[in-house]
Amino acid sequence: MLSNKSIDVWESFARWVPHLVGSQTDIVVAMDWTDFDGDDQATLALNLVSSHGRAMPLLWLSMWKDELKDQRNAIEDTCLRRLPKVVPPGCRVTILADRGFGDHKLFAYLTKLGFAYVFAFVATSMSLMPQVRREPRPSGSANRAGRANCVVHASLPCTPIRSVPWCAYMRAT
Repeated sequence: MLSNKSIDVWESFARWVPHLVGSQTDIVVAMDWTDFDGDDQATLALNLVSSHGRAMPLLWLSMWKDELKDQRNAIEDTCLRRLPKVVPPGCRVTILADRGFGDHKLFAYLTKLGFAYVFAFVATSMSLMPQVRREPRPSGSANRAGRANCVVHASLPCTPIRSVPWCAYMRAT
């Protein structure tokens, strides 16, 4: 099916995403790149994280690796721009990603799209992040718990499986 030139996978996301999201009003979407060395391709996937620890691909874009040079950010922006167009109206989205995506321009873009986000970083790389500060919501607006919207970071201490501290940089909606 995916090799069928008559099927436009990008357009099919308009039916696929609402089907997977269903009646959920809050979703977590993991964003990650995967390299396929055997066929010299890389895929950016936005995956719906379920309550039972599984992830289902919501939308994705595959590229030849030699076409990726200086294009990764544009590809990420393209997929993220598509997501609010295919998610059911009223569904809140939180983007979950690792340190490879940590970029203040991406944080600003996610905010512009209306997404919450959580990014995990090794604690030593937090010095590269913008100053952590509270960013109040526009007057008269509040999130579900009635708290002001803010950007925060939280530290995760070392453990037997984590040899260095990790931090989460996040923005709630």
